[in-house]
Amino acid sequence: MAIDMIHANYYMGSLFYALLILLVDGFPELAMTVSRIVVFYKQKELCFYPAWAYAIPAAILKIPLSFLEAFVWTILTYYVIGYSPEVGRFFRHFLLLFAVHLTSISMFRFIASIFQTVGASMTAGSSSILSVLLFGGFVIPKSYMPVWLKWGYWVSPLTYGEIGITVNEFLAPRWEKVSANTTLGKQALESRGLHFDGYFYWISVGALMGFTLLFNIGFTLALTFLKSPGKSLSLVSYEKYHQLQGKRDDRSDLDAKGKSTGEPKTSVEPKKGRMVLPFEPLTVSFQDVQYYVDTPLEMRKGGFEHNKLQLLSDITGAFRPGVLTALMGVSGAGKTTLMDVLCGRKTGGIIEGEIRIGGYPKIDSKTKAEFVNEVLETIELDGIKDSLVGMAGVGGLSTEQRRTVVCTIHQPSIDIFEAFDELILMKTGGRIIYSGQLGQHSSRVIEYLESIPGVPSIKDNYNPATWMLEVTSKSAEADLGIDFAQIYRESALYENNQELVKQLSSPSPGSKDLEFPTRYPQNGWGQFKACFWKQNLSYWRSPTYNLTRILFICSSSLLFGTLFWNQGEKINNQQELFNVFGSMFAAIIFFGINNCSTVLPFVATERNVLYRERYAGMFSSWAYSFAQVLVELPYSFTQAVLYVVITYPMIGYHWSAYKIFWVFYSMFCTILCFNYLGMLLVSLTPNVQVASIVASSAYTMLTLFSGFIVPGPKIPKWWLWLYYLCPTSWALNGMLTSQYGDVQKEVVVFGETKTVAAFLQDYFGYHHHLLGLVAVVLLLFPIVFAFLFAYFIGKLNFQRR
Repeated sequence: MAIDMIHANYYMGSLFYALLILLVDGFPELAMTVSRIVVFYKQKELCFYPAWAYAIPAAILKIPLSFLEAFVWTILTYYVIGYSPEVGRFFRHFLLLFAVHLTSISMFRFIASIFQTVGASMTAGSSSILSVLLFGGFVIPKSYMPVWLKWGYWVSPLTYGEIGITVNEFLAPRWEKVSANTTLGKQALESRGLHFDGYFYWISVGALMGFTLLFNIGFTLALTFLKSPGKSLSLVSYEKYHQLQGKRDDRSDLDAKGKSTGEPKTSVEPKKGRMVLPFEPLTVSFQDVQYYVDTPLEMRKGGFEHNKLQLLSDITGAFRPGVLTALMGVSGAGKTTLMDVLCGRKTGGIIEGEIRIGGYPKIDSKTKAEFVNEVLETIELDGIKDSLVGMAGVGGLSTEQRRTVVCTIHQPSIDIFEAFDELILMKTGGRIIYSGQLGQHSSRVIEYLESIPGVPSIKDNYNPATWMLEVTSKSAEADLGIDFAQIYRESALYENNQELVKQLSSPSPGSKDLEFPTRYPQNGWGQFKACFWKQNLSYWRSPTYNLTRILFICSSSLLFGTLFWNQGEKINNQQELFNVFGSMFAAIIFFGINNCSTVLPFVATERNVLYRERYAGMFSSWAYSFAQVLVELPYSFTQAVLYVVITYPMIGYHWSAYKIFWVFYSMFCTILCFNYLGMLLVSLTPNVQVASIVASSAYTMLTLFSGFIVPGPKIPKWWLWLYYLCPTSWALNGMLTSQYGDVQKEVVVFGETKTVAAFLQDYFGYHHHLLGLVAVVLLLFPIVFAFLFAYFIGKLNFQRR
């Protein structure tokens, strides 16, 4: 009888895991919905369509996905695990999982529409999963819940999934063996507080469909009545505000006729003692620059025979100090490509030719800081220098305040165009048409182009920039039957430019060659300190990331303590021990999942900054990655302390410094492990959406092989290696064994009398004398994940320019 009940308990665990998988599988819908609603709100503001026209197709299009997910899971697991063989029960099993998955996707879509940002939505989604799981009736049966919280059992969608899927299995003929005036199946159901009749299956399906409808209605209402996600804010410095206010006061002194009534009240004097920017005149010269990329597959299919596609061809020129040069050309001419090549920002392709810089200014730390501040003030960004850049269209700086380094003007006005001194004009294919002076009123470039036979003269008062692009277009070349690039190469202007570049490429007398001891301006320790301080400020200024996870662990810990009130000291049978074990399992899994999920978008954004700053030679990937790893320590430490302080006395664990430390240590290592796992997944994937999908798959493995669904001794030997590779299994081992591994109290477990310590050894394979090994392994997991993150963030580059 005891063996039959143990097997029934394993079956119950496998059914719960199926529900959990289908529930968590909808989690990526959060990031996808958040990324899409930004576009929806823009189109809604333009009156493209109402919210319901967007929400209804979004819900309908997920039905085939839920069908496929549930069907694949059912067909791969139902008969392999060995559930009741009746075909009808197979399809009822599938139908219930389909309803659970549809409910899950609808729930996460609704949550995303309410919270609207990735960080807040991830935290809210994790909280929802945790609440749904805790009140679902498996982790803790309804009979063990406090009376005033039992309403939560009936509002949890997982409850109806648990009822439906278990009565479908345990009321089957194979479980009708009579024992103790009841059947084995009913006894298994009653042990979990699931004593329901067969017709509750259809009630469960109906309830899940009702939840789906309710969540989709909520999604539609949220899109209808909530405002769009926070937009970028235009920040104005405090000093400039008062300067502007002073100017308004000046204008108020003018009388009705526009005459001044007196002296101005305020005057803005130039700042005294300002730093003279230590610019040393530099000349950038480039000769015969070529740039090739792999030919796209579409072009090869279209008949293009070469393996390499040339984007820049024989580009020669110079940018001189004091000379304002315009780089122009039609779309696709290669303007941005040339700038990226000259700046060293290309991450792929083949670059040929010479690029030279005439000198290099050496600046000490104090001067560099003053230099940065002066530049910020010059471009009027000093008032927002302590603000986070944020994400475009969501929050942070406005579009105008993002630090533009190079801008390209496609077709400037006459005034703007003639403000330049020189012009480099390019054509499609990355070839130069003209490189030289503009002349007064663009006379030099007009004279050059009009000298080419067939080129029409410019009309009076016509924009020379517009005329220049028109007469050199691809269609104009075809009509005239000429090649402007070839004409330029055969001109005297080309020869003069070649000679000029040769002169500028030679160092001036008395100058020193550029010498860099390393690729980076600081040594490794200096890079690390700078990165760590930057990350520290970034974390402190990101309350949506750090404050939300702190609030999540506080609220969740209070929920744990309330739901499992004094369960830690009431161990008289296996179910009461399972209840405590369930609280540990839920805490480790969902605190870990929340930290992993919320760190994904944060590190993905930081990675984009790393790409730019690493290629600019500011710091190495190792300095960045170790700073990113270490900055998480105080926040993870705080989370672990909060969990222990709140839950330990409420659940009623044993008051022992040794046991308190073990709970803290296990939780701290787990949180760090999941944080670094999230970072590792970001370093291995191209974007946050893919990282979220991979993370969801990782969560399923970390849950299945944690030792809660199936205890370690019952896992098949060919899968046992995964059990030992999962940090969750070691964390649960440490928490449960440290609390009860030395307890010699006798309890009744599955009809037998055993000590608590003996039951832990026989059922879970937990041995108190091996806690030292557990402690070492728990510490190794975050260290290994951190080093892997540091390695892959430097080796893999998903930015393609």
